[in-house]
Amino acid sequence: MLAPSDTRNIDDLYRSGWRHILPICLRLALAVLVARAMPYVHIRWGEPYPGDGQDAFGVVVIFALIGLGAAVCYFVAGCILQYLLRKRRAIWTVAADLTLAFILAGALGYMGLTAHYEDTPPPKEVEQRTRAAS
Repeated sequence: MLAPSDTRNIDDLYRSGWRHILPICLRLALAVLVARAMPYVHIRWGEPYPGDGQDAFGVVVIFALIGLGAAVCYFVAGCILQYLLRKRRAIWTVAADLTLAFILAGALGYMGLTAHYEDTPPPKEVEQRTRAAS
């Protein structure tokens, strides 16, 4: 337990830079969650790929790249939110990070779950129009 006299040391530590370092570490951990959401949900509960296994792996890699891009966007948005909320208490930054991360992870998870494969070739009319336009 901390004695009342120790609160000054905690405040000094908090002001020294940990106020920015700890939320960034939390944001990095949440960015991993955002990046893994789409491929994990798709592999675990999504529609199985009807064709060759190599193509299925390519689709999962694409989903991982989409998740990585969303994680980078999340990290940048979180840093901007941290800058905008710098005058408020630290709990506001943590709450904003958690809210943004769970919204993005939920949206990516939903997209991974509902992804549907189209293995049918395009109709001949569309194919002929495409060739004629080239």
